[in-house]
Amino acid sequence: MPKCAIVFFILVTAVVSGCVSTAGQVKMRPSAYAPVNEQHSGNITYCNAGAQSLRNARREDAYKKIFEACNATSGVYEIVREEEAFGFPCEVERSIYFKCVRNK
Repeated sequence: MPKCAIVFFILVTAVVSGCVSTAGQVKMRPSAYAPVNEQHSGNITYCNAGAQSLRNARREDAYKKIFEACNATSGVYEIVREEEAFGFPCEVERSIYFKCVRNK
């Protein structure tokens, strides 16, 4: 097999594996010194490319991870904003910025 074909195969495999992955880790910004009424916030980024069923599953996984990250404050959260970016290895990435809220 020529070297170019091997390099191409590795590149395609890396791209495809990046688009198949589910939502990434939630990035929280809590502080040990924050007041109890401060709302914790964070963001999660996931691949938003491929078949609609895959995109829906990745979004649902992102929601679950946000819920679990906010579980210390009842699991309730609000989405502050969403952004889409085009990049590598996934052609379209969606970021959800959220804040955990206390159940009233």
